Amino acid sequence: GYPSSTPEQVRERPWLAGLPWTAVLSCALAILFVGAQVWLQRGWLHSGPNNDFLSFYSAAETELYSSAALADGASGRPYLRLPFHSALLEPFRLLPYPSAYLLWQVLMLWCVAGFVAWWRPPQSWVTLAGLAISIPLFFTFVRGQDTALVLLACAACVRSVALHQPFRAGLCLSLLAIQPQALAAAPVVLLVQRRWVELKGLLAGLAAVGAVSFAAGGWDWPLRLAAAWQATAPASPDAMPNLAGAAAWLGLDGAIVYPASALILAAVYGVSCRESLPASLGCALAAGLLLSPRAHFEDTILLLPAALTLLAERHSWPVRLLAAIAITPIPYVLQGGSAAVPAAVLLGAAMLCLAGMLPSEQSWTSRRRRLLLQLGLN
Repeated sequence: GYPSSTPEQVRERPWLAGLPWTAVLSCALAILFVGAQVWLQRGWLHSGPNNDFLSFYSAAETELYSSAALADGASGRPYLRLPFHSALLEPFRLLPYPSAYLLWQVLMLWCVAGFVAWWRPPQSWVTLAGLAISIPLFFTFVRGQDTALVLLACAACVRSVALHQPFRAGLCLSLLAIQPQALAAAPVVLLVQRRWVELKGLLAGLAAVGAVSFAAGGWDWPLRLAAAWQATAPASPDAMPNLAGAAAWLGLDGAIVYPASALILAAVYGVSCRESLPASLGCALAAGLLLSPRAHFEDTILLLPAALTLLAERHSWPVRLLAAIAITPIPYVLQGGSAAVPAAVLLGAAMLCLAGMLPSEQSWTSRRRRLLLQLGLN
C-alpha cells in the first residue's frame, strides 16, 4: 500500500488532523444519495405536477372545502388543511405558479436546514446524514408537501426550551396545527413533564390559530371541513402509514386499532415520564402519525426525530436497533417503495412501544444511583 503520513507531515497539515473524518464521510455519502434521487426525480422536482403545493396554491380560487375545490383534478389531492394554513400561503399566490413553486421548495429546504441546526440530540452531522438518506423526506419535496414545517416547529420548540424561553416553545409547538395529526399526542408530553408554561404557550398559539382560521374561513368552516372529509374518497387502507393501514395490510380486524392506539399513547406516557423533551416530543410525533385517520407515504418522515434522538441518547439496545433501521432506507427498499409503508409503520410502532417500556441507559443509571443513596451504600 501507500506509506502513511508521518507525525511531522501531519503537523505541517494541522487542518488534516482536525477534520472529523466520520462526519465528512457520512455527509459525503448522504450527499451522493440525495444527488442520485434528485437525478432520478428531476422532472417531478422541476415541474411539480400533481403535488400538494398545487392544491395549496389554488385553495383560494374557490371557496374552501367546496365541492368545486374537492373535484379539482389538477391539484391531485383535495385541500383539507385548516384555514389559517391557507392564510399563511397568501403571499405565494401573488407570484406566478412556477415562481411560487420554486420559492416554496427553497423555503422547505431552509426548514430542513433549521431542523438540522436546532434539533438536539444528536449532533448536526448525524441529523444531516439521517435526513439525506431519508426516502420519505425526499418525496416531501417531490410532492410539494409541508412536513418540513412540522419538523422545524418541533426543533424550534426544543431550541426555545434550551434557551429558557418556555412560553415561546409552546407557541412554536402550536404550529404543528399545520398537520393536526402531528399535534395529537404532543400535549401528553407537556402534561406528564409538568411543563405548564409551555402548555400555556401552546394554548395561546392554538387560540391564535383558531382566530385566524375563523377570520379566513368564516364562522362555519369546521362544519364545511368535516363535510369535505366525509366527501373525499378514502385512500386504500393498506397503503396508509398508520395503524389502520398496518391492520389492513396484515389482514386483521379494523377494531384492533383502538387497543393499539391506547398502547401507543401509553408508550408516549412512559417515554415522557423518564426521557428528555426531544425524545418525548419525537415519540409524540411518531404517535401522531400512527394514530392519524389519513396519511401518505411521505408522512413517515415523522418517525425520524424519535429515531435520531433515541439512538443518540443510548437507549436500550432493541430500541437502538429499531431506530437505526428506521433512519436508513432499508424498510422501504426491501419491499419496494410505497408497498413498504406497513413495514415502516410496524417498525415505528415497535420502536415506540419498546421505548415506553424499556428505560434508557441514562435513566437506569440515575435510578440505580438514587437507590444506592437511599440505601446508604454510596
